[in-house]
Amino acid sequence: MNRIKSWIQRHWLISLTLLVGATLRFWRFWSIPYSHDELSALNRTWFASFSELIEGAVRSDGHPAGTQILLWFQSMISFEEGWIKLPFLIAGVWSIWLVYLVGKRLFSESSGILAAVLIATLQYPITFSQWARPYVLGLWVVLMLTYVLLRFREAEGRGVKYIVLFAVLAAGAGYIHYFALLQAILLAIGFIPLLDSKKWPMLALGGLLSFLLWAPHLGITIHHLSQGGIGDWLQPPGPNYWMECLAYAFQFSWWPVVILGIASLAMLAQVQIWVRSYVRWMLLALAILPFVIAYFYSIEINPLLHQSVLIFSFPFLLLWMVSFVRMQGIGLILVALILSASNVSTLVLERNHYELNYGSEYGSALEWGAHLSKRESSLATLVDLRPDFIELLIREGVVPPLNIDLLSRIKSSQSVQEFLDEADASLLFFAMDAGSSPELLTAAMDHYPCIEEHKFFHAGEAYLLSKNCDSRIEISKAPVEDEMIFPDNPYSSGWEWKWTELDSNTNTHFVAKFRGVMGDASIVAEVKSDVMEPAWRGVAFQDSRNEKIINQSGYHVIYNSEMKRDSSDILKSFVWLGNGGGIELYSFRAYSVPKNTNKFRLFRK
Repeated sequence: MNRIKSWIQRHWLISLTLLVGATLRFWRFWSIPYSHDELSALNRTWFASFSELIEGAVRSDGHPAGTQILLWFQSMISFEEGWIKLPFLIAGVWSIWLVYLVGKRLFSESSGILAAVLIATLQYPITFSQWARPYVLGLWVVLMLTYVLLRFREAEGRGVKYIVLFAVLAAGAGYIHYFALLQAILLAIGFIPLLDSKKWPMLALGGLLSFLLWAPHLGITIHHLSQGGIGDWLQPPGPNYWMECLAYAFQFSWWPVVILGIASLAMLAQVQIWVRSYVRWMLLALAILPFVIAYFYSIEINPLLHQSVLIFSFPFLLLWMVSFVRMQGIGLILVALILSASNVSTLVLERNHYELNYGSEYGSALEWGAHLSKRESSLATLVDLRPDFIELLIREGVVPPLNIDLLSRIKSSQSVQEFLDEADASLLFFAMDAGSSPELLTAAMDHYPCIEEHKFFHAGEAYLLSKNCDSRIEISKAPVEDEMIFPDNPYSSGWEWKWTELDSNTNTHFVAKFRGVMGDASIVAEVKSDVMEPAWRGVAFQDSRNEKIINQSGYHVIYNSEMKRDSSDILKSFVWLGNGGGIELYSFRAYSVPKNTNKFRLFRK
């Protein structure tokens, strides 16, 4: 105990950094709900045997088997969030220590401390430490591999034990994530010039051994490669995506860069010294090459580039940045403390991490729904979330049992419009995820227009709606009423708004009321522009049809803030008959409705 106390006293700054990093990650960790990504993996842990798990869960996914196997074993004991997330939280804290050791051995104590501070306090590594996904495990393996290679470089003799560790870790990277494996390969290549040439055969032997250890997974990897990518949910990156990744990595704040820039001024001035440093160029290459490879693969073959896969290269960018800081004593202490305070302040107050990552459209929304069902005597429910995820959470006791009307079940017997038209409860609990049709909320608020309560999540939203008021603000410039639309004149009256007239904190909802032969008639929203490509989207009335009644309703939504348009653009909306036989449009309105202000904010500004 005395030895530990003495060590902490001599290394109090890194001890404090570890304590801060652990606190930020473990804060109420038992109550961090599962994300959609985690539930997708946990939903594939029900297989009775290992061979069934590999065939049914791993081969059908795009990730290596390692994390899925770990979750499979964990789920045999408990499905509690704290238990499932525990190994990943530990790996996240351990990574702080490892990046400190690597920075210290590569450059200096100051570099190690500051790299550790950044890993400890930035939202990027904190978020993935709190998710039971392969990313933080891959980060830990890559950092451990870097440390082992540094020890191998310093070791006298052949360094056999370090080569064995290298082989195990490199193979482990391949079992955790393919980008972690890519990082391990690039790392090993980058270290060749740093090693005594007498050690090159041992490194090659370690590479061969790692391949043999990873070889059982080769067939699965070939199958994954044959699939090309990870599905159609990810879009190819744009030319400015690298800036978006950097902005996210540093919490959309200039402070970390400014603080480190000021601390590095003395070293940056010595151009002749740092420009000839192979280690710095190697770190920069290790940070950039994975992005470049993923970017061109995503452009030319199949999209797979997103922030999570870049976390394995992120510490090398940080190590490169802090390598220019040469401080000791009070100067280092001040920089480390200011950097920590700035990052934590941004994390908590600006990035709102402990609301965004501690709320979920599944766990949080369903628990709220269960609470409302007990509290309210007259409550209808409409939930558009994955039924298998809900069944999993209820079956494993993660959320309490609740009786809800799922969209998928409603559609098996009637349309959503029929369900809402027939609902006679005084309140409606409505929940949707980010992939739901945006017109669902418009339809729900057409029947229950008053937002009594709401909960906004990173990837979903939930509402308690009533008929007691109207939370929508009508923005129709002149209400369209009692118009006849026929094939020879297939367009209704409508409205135009300058893009600057639309509030970016709201969404625009269009509601049409009509009767007649609709065909594929639709509400159209058209954006006209002199400087950008025009945009056009129509939502057919058939999507909200109620065959039991004569009077029908149609809906359309524009997410104002998600459409990146020029300020001079014009939004125009109208009803188009299409191939319909003719309709009487007896009401057409446009409304401004508060948007989900937390949507995608865990990864966006």
